[in-house]
Formats: sequence, structure tokens, C-alpha cells
Amino acid sequence: MIDVVVVDDDGDVAEAFKDLCASSEDLHFAGWAANTSEGLTLIRHTDPDIVLADIRMPGAGGVALTRTLAAAGRDSRPGVIVLTSFALDDYLLAALAAGASAFLPKSTSWADIASTIRAVNQGEAILPPTLTRRLLDLVMPPGGNNAKLTPREIQVLNLVGNAQTNEQIAEHCVVSVGTVRTHLQHLRAKLGVTKRTELVVAARRYGLGYAGHEQPEE
Repeated sequence: MIDVVVVDDDGDVAEAFKDLCASSEDLHFAGWAANTSEGLTLIRHTDPDIVLADIRMPGAGGVALTRTLAAAGRDSRPGVIVLTSFALDDYLLAALAAGASAFLPKSTSWADIASTIRAVNQGEAILPPTLTRRLLDLVMPPGGNNAKLTPREIQVLNLVGNAQTNEQIAEHCVVSVGTVRTHLQHLRAKLGVTKRTELVVAARRYGLGYAGHEQPEE
């Protein structure tokens, strides 16, 4: 069974997901929280496989929840599917950069949500075609070889912009340091840059990371 937790301030949405799980042989509704603070407590107590998180809630939203789970440094953490009625570019980039495994409009059909839960549980990253096109448009580098950035490369670029070392990025993404170096090589090639500081500038261009921090050497 795939244990699912819902974090959404709309009780009707939570009930709908509960019904979805009840109608699926392999999905188990493990609980509902109405905000991020309660959600993090519920996640600690239930240790779910998947978290369905609303992007906007009173207080911190789904991006903050995703970022907090990623920063916990657990060897095994739930896959986060961010749900929104606001399919806006800044939410999309922020959710992916924070480590979300999927980003779905709330208008997505129940069948597609269920299939996305299953795919994320298997380690896949999922975006619907409409949002994939928007993401690819957003991250088409103005220089370099005009190759598209992948969701993982966006995440790594965000962490570089946040002054994270290769070792910290590896821990955050649950990959090896060698894999991080490979992602950085791909980012340099795609963005047409050679230095880490230039990657930080690129991160700022896409609204990722933050300024004012000295960047670590590789």
C-alpha cells in the first residue's frame, strides 16, 4: 500500500482525496492536516510515502513544506506532489527547486492524480504537458547551446544559488557528490558559463537562490 497524507486548508479537497484512496486498492489515506505546521507533525507521526500539498495555505504553503522535508536530511523522505489552482510560473519553479516530485493543477483528473502518486512513489518526477511546456520556456538559456534544463538541474542550480557546497547539494538531493558534479558540468555547458559564480548569476536570473553570499569553490 502507498500511504498518502494530504496537507490542504480545504477540507472538501481532503475528503475528495480520501475517497480517491478508498477507491484504489493500492492507496491508503494516512491523514489530513490543514496547514504546513500540522502537516509536518502528521508526516513525522505517520511516515507516509506521498504527501499531497496545497501550494497556498494560511501561513507557510506547499513549497515551504517541501523545502523543510528536503532540509531534514532523512535517508528516506516522502515524495511531494504540489497541487495548485494557481498554475503560475513562479510557483512552478519554486516547487521544483524546493524538491517537489510533481506539480499538478487541482483540475487534474482523479485517474491522473492516482497515476502520478504511483509514479512518484516509484521515484519518477512528473509534470503535466501544459506545465512542462511552460517550464521549458522558462528555462531556455539565452546563451550556451540552447539545451533545456531538466527539473533536477533546476534544483541543483537553485542550491548553488543558495551557497550550498557540492556535499550539501548531494545530501539535499540524496545523490552522490559525483552526480552533483555531473549536473554542474551539464549546467555550465547548457548555460554557456565556466565558473560557479556565473551559475549563481544564472540562478538569480531565473529567480532562484539568493544574493549576498560568498560561493564555495569546487
